[in-house]
Amino acid sequence: MRPMISVKYHNYARIAAISANAPTGAMGAAPGQAAVASTSSACQSGKHFVDEHKLQLIERVKNINPILLGLQDKNVIQAEVYEDISYHTPGSQNKMRKIYDLALKSGTDAKDVFFKLLQEHESYLVKDLQKK
Repeated sequence: MRPMISVKYHNYARIAAISANAPTGAMGAAPGQAAVASTSSACQSGKHFVDEHKLQLIERVKNINPILLGLQDKNVIQAEVYEDISYHTPGSQNKMRKIYDLALKSGTDAKDVFFKLLQEHESYLVKDLQKK
């Protein structure tokens, strides 16, 4: 018997796959799938959200410290990288560039963590960029 977490993950993955191929309703999401569509890290172009909106995120993200802490807590960055970005890098745009250069080169998992932190700490910005 599989653990419950595995079943939930597989169901979520199946729902996400179905919603990606399902016809869209009047609001642009598959009927009954609005929650999955709004939290997806993939854009219509097929690129990851943080790749698609890199320039806008570098320019517009201002709440960097809690995002850095979250990246450290999730082991996306180490303490040395956190300290370098947090204490030795001036300006939010430079900090965001370093996050992209140092943390997000790790792959999709790192990008997914970053995306979730953006949703948590910069929710209005993420919603605005998802509309575009």
